[in-house]
Amino acid sequence: MLRFIFGVFIMLHGLVHLFYAGQSRRLFELQPGMVWPDGSWAFSKLLGDGATRSLATVFYGLAALGFVIGGIGFFAQQEWWRPVVIVSAAFSATIIFLFWDGGLQMVAEKEPLRFPSIWKGTDRVSDQPGAPDRLARPWLALGWILDRSA
Repeated sequence: MLRFIFGVFIMLHGLVHLFYAGQSRRLFELQPGMVWPDGSWAFSKLLGDGATRSLATVFYGLAALGFVIGGIGFFAQQEWWRPVVIVSAAFSATIIFLFWDGGLQMVAEKEPLRFPSIWKGTDRVSDQPGAPDRLARPWLALGWILDRSA
């Protein structure tokens, strides 16, 4: 059973990358007014926002494909599933960094670090005054915890 859950998780994680491919193609908005990946520190000035969006679409599609193929390899009990998933994860982390806008203001609100709005309102993080109220914003919760400990 755990094997099945883990394999499905790997494949679904890959499919989540298609949300960002769709956002970058402007097929839909993950958040109202979200313009990500426009303003990418690594690509926007060099390529322009249109080409940056196209590149993000391709890169996130490749990351999704890598996770799905890795999940299939996991289910098929192939030895190559681990390096495929590890490379996909490293590639995903790299493209998140490269398509970031480079600003440190409101890092907790940057996309794609926050879950899509369809996840909002699921559970409360804390009932303490001033605490972020959504599990959909884990970076806000982490920031709040760090601020409280300082």
